[in-house]
Amino acid sequence: GAGTGAVVGKLGGRERGVKGGIGSAVITLSTGQTVAAAVAVNAVGGIWDYTKGQILAGPRKAGGGFDDSVELLLQGGANAEAGPVNTTIGLVATDAWITKEDANYLARISHDGLALAIRPCHTDRDGDTMFAMATGHNQSTVDLTALGAAAVEVTAQAVLRAVRLATGLGGIPSVSELGA
Repeated sequence: GAGTGAVVGKLGGRERGVKGGIGSAVITLSTGQTVAAAVAVNAVGGIWDYTKGQILAGPRKAGGGFDDSVELLLQGGANAEAGPVNTTIGLVATDAWITKEDANYLARISHDGLALAIRPCHTDRDGDTMFAMATGHNQSTVDLTALGAAAVEVTAQAVLRAVRLATGLGGIPSVSELGA
């Protein structure tokens, strides 16, 4: 199924990566409107826990811990497959009554959530894509800025949850198995 073969932190090569997967998160605004995200995380970059200011997952070091994917890239130590083998794809959904243009805005701004939690993000080796939808069930007055901020936050939270809740598979360990 979706996320089964997902691996993150592949800038040191897939064999040094950590298990990715599917994650979700939801926020309820003061208006009662909800914003949720679901993502399948299979990024070439490492995962940055922006809430703690530290690496959650990345290329595994031989003695334990993780390399910083950005530093690997900048120092010329990156070795990752190019092409369609790396993609983070997701959906941001809200029950707010919004226009098609507003939904496009939520899809665009949710990429900021990917960039909060994936380092580096949107590389030429990734095919990162976010979609947005709205049910329109909650017709409270829309604050698009608040919806956008929530879209960023739930997207970033969903990325972290995808990696934290993953289970190792096929010789690729999860962060929980590594004690990270």
